[in-house]
Amino acid sequence: MIRHLGRMVGITLLVVHCMFYPFLPGRQDGSAVPLSTVAQLLGVAELLLVPVGLLWLAYELKQQALRRRELPRARRRYHFTMTSLIVASIVAMLACYSGKPDDGEKLVAPIKSFGTPLGDVLVRRPYA
Repeated sequence: MIRHLGRMVGITLLVVHCMFYPFLPGRQDGSAVPLSTVAQLLGVAELLLVPVGLLWLAYELKQQALRRRELPRARRRYHFTMTSLIVASIVAMLACYSGKPDDGEKLVAPIKSFGTPLGDVLVRRPYA
């Protein structure tokens, strides 16, 4: 379990580093932009697989509930809590626009108007 968690954290850190590699200060080699692009494409592909994972999780939880119908009430609440946490943490939007600030604000306006966010960090930031 610890080894698996360590691998997941390590791979996540590697992908995040590759994604932000072109934006780090200093000189980069020719692989900076391709690595960042691949990391971003993998992120999009993984987001497309989230609904599959949720359906799989719901199926597995239902199967467990059917197998263990006589579980104590506290144990049943655990499954509901875990499912609620997973569903609640699904949507996180990331956006970056590296052009004119006025054009960027027009482009992210639909994202900002999509419901009430828990946190909003889509603001103008200096590049350097």
